[in-house]
Amino acid sequence: MNKLNAVLAGGWLLAIGAFATLYIKFYNVTHTIVIHFDAIKGIDFLGTRGDAMRIGLLGLAFVVANTVLVKLFEHRERMLAWAIAGATLGIALLELLAAIVIVVNN
Repeated sequence: MNKLNAVLAGGWLLAIGAFATLYIKFYNVTHTIVIHFDAIKGIDFLGTRGDAMRIGLLGLAFVVANTVLVKLFEHRERMLAWAIAGATLGIALLELLAAIVIVVNN
């Protein structure tokens, strides 16, 4: 496994971890949950279990799309492939942090 694939694998693991965190926590929840909380104004956005699942699915879709782009650019534009892979890893990490914050606030 080369380094570029390792970076992509890290992004996949983080995105799957975010989705799994949301799925496990909100599996049987039927009431509304806090999706966004602002320290100054308080609760900004309430949602359902489906809203939380869509956050995880959107992250997975982002990783899928970027994986395809990295594989397309891997041999033609190596620097662009590295930039996309790095951005995928960073954004997947932010998605996992957002999922953890949503779970902790509920």
